[in-house]
Formats: sequence, C-alpha cells, structure tokens
Amino acid sequence: LGEMALDLFEDVAMILIESYASRALRPEDWDMQGLHKALEHSFHTTFDFSQTYGRDMIERDVWDTVSKVFKQKRMMFRKLEREMGLKKEGPLTLFEEQLQYQYLVNIDRLWRGHLQAMEQMRDGIGLQGYAQKDPKKEYKKQGFYLFKNMMTQIKVNVVEFVCRLEVNPN
Repeated sequence: LGEMALDLFEDVAMILIESYASRALRPEDWDMQGLHKALEHSFHTTFDFSQTYGRDMIERDVWDTVSKVFKQKRMMFRKLEREMGLKKEGPLTLFEEQLQYQYLVNIDRLWRGHLQAMEQMRDGIGLQGYAQKDPKKEYKKQGFYLFKNMMTQIKVNVVEFVCRLEVNPN
C-alpha cells in the first residue's frame, strides 16, 4: 500500500501538470500561475518554478517536491506511532490506514453523487436522438467521462486531506 500511496501523489501531480501545462499546448500558453496555485493547494507546500524551463523540468521539480511531502507525512505518522507507543497488529501502518480510510470515505460520498448524475443523464439522454446521435453511445461516453472525473476527484481529495493533516500527539 505504501507504493500505491506514492503513486497516488504522483498521479495527482501529473493530473495537475497536464491540466495547466499540457503537452498539447505551446509553453507560452501554459497557465503557470494556475499550476502553481493548484499544486500549492493540493500538496499544501510551496513550489518554485523560477528556474524551471520546459515540461520535463516542471515534472522533475514537482516530483522532487511531492516526494518530499510524501516522505514527511509518512515520517510524521511513524513518529506519532512511536510517541504513542502504538503497536500495529495488522499489516498497515497508521499512515496507510489513514489513506485507506480517506479513500473509502471519498469513494462512498462521490459514488452516490456519481449514481445521481448517471440517473439524471439517463433521464435526458433521449434528447441526443434529436441531434442525430446514438443515445446509447452517448450515454456510455458521457458515463465514462463522469466516472473518470469521479476517480480523479477521489485521488485529489485524498491527497489534499493527507497533505493538510498535522498531527499533534498531545
């Protein structure tokens, strides 16, 4: 689960980079201020792009910072486990348990919203026939798009929660 958690942080970083500095755009069209704000909001740390030129450098600099944040959060939980004298009986560390819990909470909350959105879409999908589109294909296409967005939102929510979490053992 530890490697999966690190992959989660990487996925969110890459989603944000692609949203604001897409390879499909010219570098002068990238929204570096938006990327900077989104990264700082999600990872709750500062990023410095003053000496960063090109997409590969952006990815490397973001990855360096994100991996440091991940290691800091994991060490924070390990320190808490030691200070509180917690003896874990299961295979998961306190950090991994918190990630797992946040995943489940977000999946539960966002899945219900996804099902409601799918129901609303189903109610209106018949109108696609008037636009000379196959309603079944449009429903599948839009449903997949909604599902992808839900999965992305789950990842972002979990990372934002963990990065904002501060542990006070007192």
